[in-house]
Amino acid sequence: MELKRFIADNSREALLQVKQQHGEDALIISTNKVGKKTEVICAIEDPKDIVKDKGKALDNSKPEVQDTSKINLAQRKTANKKEEDYRNEISNMEFSEQLGRIVSKSESKKPSKSPDVNELMKTIQEDLSDLRNKLEKQATTVTPITKARSALSAFSSREKFIEGQTQLANSIGSLLTRDLSEQQDWAGINIFFGMPGSGKSRTIESLISGLKTEENDNESVVIEFIPTEPEFSFAFSNLMNLSQRCNVAYFRENNISDLLIRLGKFDSRTSIFVETSYENLNITKEIPAAIQEKEIKQFLCLAADSSPAVLHHFASACPDLLQSIIMTRMDLVADIDDLLPVLAEFSASISGVYNEGSKKTLASVDLSPENSIEKEQLSPLA
Repeated sequence: MELKRFIADNSREALLQVKQQHGEDALIISTNKVGKKTEVICAIEDPKDIVKDKGKALDNSKPEVQDTSKINLAQRKTANKKEEDYRNEISNMEFSEQLGRIVSKSESKKPSKSPDVNELMKTIQEDLSDLRNKLEKQATTVTPITKARSALSAFSSREKFIEGQTQLANSIGSLLTRDLSEQQDWAGINIFFGMPGSGKSRTIESLISGLKTEENDNESVVIEFIPTEPEFSFAFSNLMNLSQRCNVAYFRENNISDLLIRLGKFDSRTSIFVETSYENLNITKEIPAAIQEKEIKQFLCLAADSSPAVLHHFASACPDLLQSIIMTRMDLVADIDDLLPVLAEFSASISGVYNEGSKKTLASVDLSPENSIEKEQLSPLA
């Protein structure tokens, strides 16, 4: 036999469909409400079973006499086995449907905008607790133990995914309470990759401004790594204008060998900030972990308003950078609900958060044409 499922506006119409398609012999297993509809599950004769029954009938027509008691016992065992299979399948369908409702209800509680981190954690924990309790109760009262274990295993994977989002939200919330320059130790060599407009220059500006106010003796240096030589590139260099405003040394390198030589010329007390485009991700494997005992740290500047597709691009091009993300442009979005699931999917890690509304005043970078210095006057410092 096999199970058939019918859905109609009410029980009468659902039962009428069963009768029209399978006649009076269909066995009604269950009737349930699914939203505003009625679901009827019935069991009908499987065509294979009919063929088998006909074969048995032909065998019975032979003159050989069989033990009727053994046949009846076998038939009862077969019927009991089929009935048990029907019930297990129905229980599995009901369990899956209930699990879907619980998960949908849990997701519907998620606010449309980013709430306070503590409120978000409280909501997630309450939903997880309710779902776990219902699943455990369902596993012990309705489904067989093997199916319960399978469902709980799937739930554990989903729970781990939600915990990953919670950890990212906590990390971002904690970092936002401090200025970017205080979020970690920026001594040594720091290389920032990112797409145009991702906030690389503003991130470096925030760090230089913050380090100056901490009354330390460390010097800051900015380096622009551009392998190509586009015309008039000096006239539109954000880092060059920044170096003049903040009174820090500026250099520009066009190949990886010269860049590594330049990085080796500074002592360990100098904070070095290198900016380069996302198009140069392929050179990350050529950069060593340290140069003359100076640690080299690489970061990915990711704008908070980036699309998930951008993150997928970085994951395929250079997945290691996802473990050291600097979130930028936080002031341009109400929440990052679209980005958090993708970050959790790739097990990303947030190393810093730069918000335009920082408490510290940043040195402004004037890029207007009238204040740009002519190309022939702009040469890298030796």
